[in-house]
Amino acid sequence: MSKKSGVFLNVLKHILDFVEQPLTLTALAILAALGLEHALALARRRAIFAAFASINLIAGIALVVALTTISNKLTGAVVRDGFILSVVLGVGALAIWLSLRNFNAPYLAPVIAFFALMLVVCLIPARADLTRNRSYRHLAKGIQPYLASGCSLISYHHFVQSLPFYTGHRELLVGYLGELAPFSGSSPDYAASYFPSDASLSEAWTSPRCIVLIANRKDLIHLEAILAPAPTIIAAEGKKLALAKPSLPAASAQLHATDQ
Repeated sequence: MSKKSGVFLNVLKHILDFVEQPLTLTALAILAALGLEHALALARRRAIFAAFASINLIAGIALVVALTTISNKLTGAVVRDGFILSVVLGVGALAIWLSLRNFNAPYLAPVIAFFALMLVVCLIPARADLTRNRSYRHLAKGIQPYLASGCSLISYHHFVQSLPFYTGHRELLVGYLGELAPFSGSSPDYAASYFPSDASLSEAWTSPRCIVLIANRKDLIHLEAILAPAPTIIAAEGKKLALAKPSLPAASAQLHATDQ
């Protein structure tokens, strides 16, 4: 990477960090609207703002289509946030189009500023809900009593990095190493912490060993077919499920009931 490219990327990063602040975004929206309103010819301004409104309307429609398509893979809070955001995008586009009918009136800048503020109001809870959907803190809380009583934490085809942090327990892996692959050959306990196939997982599942298995929702039908006894869901968050055998150690059940 050249020195000029590095400087450009560094400046861009700081600009994005700056724009991320809600009040800054609103202020920039006002300045941009005022600047475009006074610096460009009337026809040019109309074309730019009409394109801006169209882009927001298309984004709102695309968001509705996307949410309708993958709503079963998202939490209810995220879907709700997404639909609210799509409504704001559509209403904002309509408001801008209406303001273009009388361009000389001094309300275009406030309309865009209010639109930006509403976007921020929608994005703040959406960001928090998305973070909860990916952090799996609540999932870790749900399985903590089982792990505390001696169950092993095993992840199926994924490495959920936050679980060892939140639970304080080591995460064993099934059929997936990911970023840990370069260290697998040199690790002395590699065989004890990695299940290379479904067969090796099934063998461990049928043993007396207590297991908490973390898997994606889409893998549940497959796991029910290969594991005996069939797993039951003991906790869930986002697209992740925590599975266990129907009969858990008494200590685990007691701790889980206390935690609730």
